Amino acid sequence: MIVGYEKHELCHHLAKEDIPVTRLAELYGVTDQAIRDFRKRHAKKIEAIREAFVAGLDTRLVGLWIADQGNRIAAYQDDVDLIDHHLAESLDKESGGLLRIKHSALKSVAEELGALPTRATVDHSGNVEVKYVVESSGEGV
Repeated sequence: MIVGYEKHELCHHLAKEDIPVTRLAELYGVTDQAIRDFRKRHAKKIEAIREAFVAGLDTRLVGLWIADQGNRIAAYQDDVDLIDHHLAESLDKESGGLLRIKHSALKSVAEELGALPTRATVDHSGNVEVKYVVESSGEGV
C-alpha cells in the first residue's frame, strides 16, 4: 500500500513520466495494475502537477490540500463544528478540554489570516516572551 509522502512522490513521477510504470511498481512494491489504478484515482492531482511542471513552476506543494490556507482553515472549521456539536449534546468533564481545543483552533485560524501578528522578545535570562496584538474593526464587538 502506498501511503503519505510516497503518494505525492508517485504523483510527481506519473506527471513527469520520468520512470516507466513497471519500474514504479517495483520501486513501490506493488503491481503494474496498482500503479495504473492509482494514476486513474489521482488523475486531477497528476494533471495539476504536470501543468505546473510544464509551466516551469515549483511543483513541490501542488496537489497537497494542506498547503492551501483555505483548506487548512476549512479543516479547523470542521473540527470546531464537531466540538460545538459535542458541547451541545453534553456539558461534562470533557467540555473544558474541548473548549481549550476549540479556542486553540480559532486562534490558529486567526494566526493563519494574520490577525494575530506575533511579537517576540528575549530577556537577558534567555526566556522568550511572545505577545499577540489583536486588532478589531469594531464590528460585532
